[in-house]
Amino acid sequence: MNKKAQVVTVLIFLIALVFLSAIILGLLSTGILKTKEGPEEPILNTQFLPMGENVNLAVNELKFCKRIDQELNCIEEGNLYERGQTVYLSVLVFTSSLDSSAGITRQYQITSPSGEILLSFDQSEPSPISQQILGRGLVIFTDYFITPLDAELGEYQLELLIVDNNREITEIKEFTLIINENFEEQDYEES
Repeated sequence: MNKKAQVVTVLIFLIALVFLSAIILGLLSTGILKTKEGPEEPILNTQFLPMGENVNLAVNELKFCKRIDQELNCIEEGNLYERGQTVYLSVLVFTSSLDSSAGITRQYQITSPSGEILLSFDQSEPSPISQQILGRGLVIFTDYFITPLDAELGEYQLELLIVDNNREITEIKEFTLIINENFEEQDYEES
């Protein structure tokens, strides 16, 4: 068979396929042919796309630091602190939402060894000084708190709640409050 005959054969096949499809669609639209009814599923399943329904949210790192530098790096990471000392937090969050930081809010709660809520604060409006978008869905936040001078010694629990586009994740980390050997405890009663 020569090339001209092959082209004609392919064209005849395609024309027959188009006519057959038109006849089937016509019979379906008039109701002569009926399809089997099944579960209602979307024709195009887009759940695998990153902009679909699911927004992944994860706390990649939660660190206690002695200091935070201008690039928001954690300096001297640790979990032992003294009364009256400033504790810096460095939080690295991954979110797959398209707008990496517009909707992210965070709430902190610190519980004492006896179970009393020592501190609770909400950081719903991020400051450009304490937040940096690293790209690829990574955002770093820094915050701090000061341990009270009269706080009981022992193991404290920090509970961090991150909310992004109606998705929530909670991360819990512990730190220990120890006595400062150089600090003399005084009686702070009012005179």
